[in-house]
Amino acid sequence: MLGALGAFAFFGGDLWPWHLVFGLTLAVVFGAAGGLILAAQYAVSDTFTAPLVYRHLARTGALPAELGRFLAWADDRILLRRTGKDYQFVHRLYRDWWAEQYPSRDST
Repeated sequence: MLGALGAFAFFGGDLWPWHLVFGLTLAVVFGAAGGLILAAQYAVSDTFTAPLVYRHLARTGALPAELGRFLAWADDRILLRRTGKDYQFVHRLYRDWWAEQYPSRDST
């Protein structure tokens, strides 16, 4: 819309089809550029968010620094069970005890 108004003012108001074409061209160019920026932002956030969050949690002590070794240790001692890429608590009481230690913010 602003591109069409700018073209209309730039060309003196006489060129009706030209300001329409100019405005539509600007809309397509800026729309495509905005779409590419959002797509790149989405791709980068999926790729880099998990490692950044992990590093922050490890630095603050909320997670072990070597999470893979810790999960393997817990799996060997049957505290956790590995199912594919996921880990599950084997014992319900153990899971419930950890849940009580760190209550959810939603359960206020």
